[in-house]
Amino acid sequence: MKHFLLYFTALVLLPFQLLSIEKNAMVEDIINNVNIDSLSHTIKILSGAEPYRAGDTTAIIKTRLFDSDDNLEAANFLMNKLSSYGLDAGLYECGIKCENVIAVQRGSEFPDIYVIIGAHFDSYSIQGGNAPGADDNATGSAVVMEAARLLSEQQTSYTVIYALWDAEESGMIGSGYYARQAKLNGDSVLVVINCDMLGWDGNNGNKMDIHTKNVGVSVRAADLCKELNELYEIGLNARIVNPGISSSDHESFLSRGISAIFLTEDHDVSHSDVNHTGSDLFENLTLDYYLKNAKLAIATISQFATGADSFISSVEDGDTAENSINVYPNPASEYSTIKLYLNESNYVDIEVYDSYGKLISNVYSGYPDAGHQSFNLSGINSFGSGVYYCTVLIGGMVQTKKLVVLR
Repeated sequence: MKHFLLYFTALVLLPFQLLSIEKNAMVEDIINNVNIDSLSHTIKILSGAEPYRAGDTTAIIKTRLFDSDDNLEAANFLMNKLSSYGLDAGLYECGIKCENVIAVQRGSEFPDIYVIIGAHFDSYSIQGGNAPGADDNATGSAVVMEAARLLSEQQTSYTVIYALWDAEESGMIGSGYYARQAKLNGDSVLVVINCDMLGWDGNNGNKMDIHTKNVGVSVRAADLCKELNELYEIGLNARIVNPGISSSDHESFLSRGISAIFLTEDHDVSHSDVNHTGSDLFENLTLDYYLKNAKLAIATISQFATGADSFISSVEDGDTAENSINVYPNPASEYSTIKLYLNESNYVDIEVYDSYGKLISNVYSGYPDAGHQSFNLSGINSFGSGVYYCTVLIGGMVQTKKLVVLR
């Protein structure tokens, strides 16, 4: 991970409520099957502690310095391993001698809406060519690979992108290229989960940070991640940092209005003291702590990918909970309706934003009567496919509901 701070001003702040989620049997099963031996094997290969089979021979990755031949070997190793899980995997040029490794798992319900789990696979050392990069960032890369191993056996609602970014240490070149293309193509990216440096616990405090900023659903995603740690009793002392640091690949997305969170070890007290040196080796990792971080990252992408995150609302006409809000039908194609139950007449303002935080529609502003109220989103027939957010202000309190539009 690069060591500099770069803050930006968010275009719009969307307020979100804390989530209330229940355990999901499939997500729990995935968490229970996260395997430290599988994770360790990937880290050892990437950091040169173990050889790997390349065709009929064996090879050792001695370094992952950007634009080195060994870094390209690492990219090919990762691509082939992703392909072995039955995923559509490939190398995608992102600059001169820069190759992102991307694998795609198509969603069964919303194939045009993406959730991304990513990590940079390149390394750096102040000592030159000797850059094993076990913590920074073979740990994050191994989490992406483990997520692919486990999730590829499941049917996901959304399309999952497994991404290994190149050249993070040289200025987030790989993730920056991908994020620019996603923005230009109008890709509907629900959230990006960035994993960078997850294996060092200098004081055995189990502290880790979830960095985010007020962009799209980023804050809500961070809340979800922290709640999953508690729900599944993973055992981390998780802290949300907002605004978080900008020195890893999540910033490539946040700076372009795409929701993202960044999972990493505690950088205040127990940050690695061998980072960017030839001593960033496998034997210096805190494996029990690392396993917990891996479980949390994989739980979070699984929760999003399988649609178990409760972001999509359902509706019951008889719902009379105080100031309840529902959006139906959802997903929608030609029309949808926001249904409210107001316990008393109050000021209501309803707006719709796209996934980049841009205001798309002013739906209603006024003082409706108490009781059941419906507001038609008739304009959605002009919306493109993607994820939208309906923000509803009721007497100074704001709630946000997600709307998926399919064409």
